[in-house]
Amino acid sequence: MKQLYYYTILRFVPDIIRNEPRNIGIVIFDKDFNEIIRYIPKEVFVSKLSEDLWEDTNAMFTHYLEFPPSIEEFNTKWCEDTMSCLQFSKALGIVTADILDKEVEYLTKTFL
Repeated sequence: MKQLYYYTILRFVPDIIRNEPRNIGIVIFDKDFNEIIRYIPKEVFVSKLSEDLWEDTNAMFTHYLEFPPSIEEFNTKWCEDTMSCLQFSKALGIVTADILDKEVEYLTKTFL
């Protein structure tokens, strides 16, 4: 049975002044936008980014899970933080019955 999910691209911006983001992961949320179904990091960046940055990423997700926003709040408040080296793209919907396999492969090949 097909269901609605949302995904967003996690971006790393090494130089905020130049604002040249690099896609470093995909985050998939449930249809109610209050649970992270899957986080897929781009493996090449995992080894290159500092431990502090990954701690910041985990802190961001922990904060998200404690106070899950609606899709509207996410697309306005969470995506407006352009002064951080970690940024989210706007969340987009995807309808699928196979979010853990085929769609993840498609999203990974397309965005990472």
